[in-house]
Amino acid sequence: MTTGATVSGTLPADFAAVTVRRCTFTVLLVPQARSDSTGTARDGGWVWESVQQASGPLDRLLQALRLPPQTQDDDSGVCPAIATAPVTVGLTDSAGRTVLPAIPATACGMPLPDVTDALDGLSWTTVETRAGPAPSPSR
Repeated sequence: MTTGATVSGTLPADFAAVTVRRCTFTVLLVPQARSDSTGTARDGGWVWESVQQASGPLDRLLQALRLPPQTQDDDSGVCPAIATAPVTVGLTDSAGRTVLPAIPATACGMPLPDVTDALDGLSWTTVETRAGPAPSPSR
């Protein structure tokens, strides 16, 4: 997503982000003979990743990213059998420094609802997409 970024565990308390970027993993069909965001001609395939950017207000997201991970879910001790795309964000401050914080999660490894709600509450603009080859037919 970003070169030269600092990977951190918990988001530093004094880090004041002005923009956030996230990777998404929505699969969309790419028509034949179309160029991707870099101008490279593609013969069709699938968009498998996009990078989106938002610029605030980021207070709710920053607060959610500073929450501790859960060590125990509900009393059942059973995790749901669902798969989700990974949540990956990069935060950049006014000096151009970028931090890739750990995403606080439930005991089952799902992002905390406070984090997903804060991300869903932002207005996102797609700044980059990447197309991959069409999947090979199963044999």
